[in-house]
Amino acid sequence: MRINKLLFVSGFAAVMATAGIFQASAQVVTAVQSFASQFGTDNVVVTGDYIGNNSHVHGGLAVGGDASLSGVQVNQDNVAAPVAFRIYGQMTLGPSSSTVQAGGGVFVQNASTNAGFNIFTPNPGQASITSGSTAWSDPRVFFNGNGGGATVSTLAAPDGYFSTRASVMQNVSATLAGVSGLAPTVSNGGAKLTFTGVVGAVKVYDWDVATYGSVTDVEVVAPAGSNVVINLKNIGPGGFAPSFNFNGANPDQASRTLFNIPAGEVTFSRNIWGSVLAPNSKVTLLNQNIDGSVFVRDFEHNGGEVHRVGLTAIPEPSTYAAIAGGIALMVALGLRARRRRMAALVESGA
Repeated sequence: MRINKLLFVSGFAAVMATAGIFQASAQVVTAVQSFASQFGTDNVVVTGDYIGNNSHVHGGLAVGGDASLSGVQVNQDNVAAPVAFRIYGQMTLGPSSSTVQAGGGVFVQNASTNAGFNIFTPNPGQASITSGSTAWSDPRVFFNGNGGGATVSTLAAPDGYFSTRASVMQNVSATLAGVSGLAPTVSNGGAKLTFTGVVGAVKVYDWDVATYGSVTDVEVVAPAGSNVVINLKNIGPGGFAPSFNFNGANPDQASRTLFNIPAGEVTFSRNIWGSVLAPNSKVTLLNQNIDGSVFVRDFEHNGGEVHRVGLTAIPEPSTYAAIAGGIALMVALGLRARRRRMAALVESGA
């Protein structure tokens, strides 16, 4: 009886430990999937202010605050979208011309222009502007190559676009930052960090910026069917301006990688291969590219491009539940078999 009881207790503990592991895994997987699902045809979503200078955004651009655009090209790859460009605050244009390849509509609440603004859309009437905007009668505004004065419809400011996304992304960032992350592999005397993924799992790493703020090389090994999340933690009041090279980077690796910035400002001056989440922070990109989706509070985009790579999340958490259930069943069957063997031994008098 005592042996059976010990077997039951140890088996139950194993099942509970397994359940706890898979519950945590499921929460992380759900968080990554939630991030990936918030973009649709948009590729850069900024809840606050956006500054763009001689920069490109592949896919749609959505800005909840004010936007200053000079020499900006939006939706360069001409993705079909209900609204490819939306500015909820004040849009200021100039001194260089900007272009929107509006596969769908354009939404701007208020605007002023000191330069040309080119909107290419299947139907100029899809360029929906709320009342109060004065830029659209300016001869420097071009619809499909024609001068300003095109007929535009009135569109009430859509409710909830940023509030719902902001809430979801805040939760995603907090969930990922709250995980006790793995430590990256450190090599080259502390100059290189390596983050390695595992097929069928989301691996969450903590990059302690206070300790490894001067690394020169970063490598992400994310095989197909994996996700790698990198939490940038302990960013000081002065922000974090890393200057590292990505080793062996490519769009496939980027589509499986997410940088989470729960707090602190970051300035990227090298190419970033992966999506970026910073719902509480300002991110600056200096003449480099980001291969991934961007969701930030404020974004200063000086040169370079944000490529529409996106984040490919691993399968639904139900997979984990099935695995956990299978393990629990195996443990239960094992306990049952051992009880039978013990009963047989007792009956035989062994």
